Order: sequence, then structure tokens, then C-alpha cells
Amino acid sequence: MDRLRAGTWRPGRATRVVIWLVLAAVGLALLVFFIADNFVLVDVRLFTFQRRMRLAWALVIAFAVGALFGAVASRRR
Repeated sequence: MDRLRAGTWRPGRATRVVIWLVLAAVGLALLVFFIADNFVLVDVRLFTFQRRMRLAWALVIAFAVGALFGAVASRRR
């Protein structure tokens, strides 16, 4: 209890795990809301490729491909 008053208290491992679980749950909830809000059908065209898909999935796929290319490009430097 003296550590709390002295300002030397630091979060332990269990506290960090709980914080990460809460952040993961919030992130998952935001993803679910994002997908539910963008459930409109759109046409996706890339050169000769044409596909009709939900807007949310098109955005998630574009994000994943961009993140993958970004990770590969950062490792090549």
C-alpha cells in the first residue's frame, strides 16, 4: 500500500494481459460494426478482373494486401 502512495506502483503482468484483452475486444467490436455498416454490394474491377462483393470485404482485403506489401517493403531495406 505504501508503494501506491509513493507513486512507485507499476502494473504487473496480469494487469497488462487484462489491458491487452480489453483492447482486443474493443478492436474486434469495431471491426464487427465496420463490417455490418458497410454491407453493400459493389463492383470491384482491376484490369481484367471483375467481381461483385461486399464493400466491407473489399476494404478489409485492400487493407490486408497493403499491410502485407508494406511489411515486405520494410524488410527489403
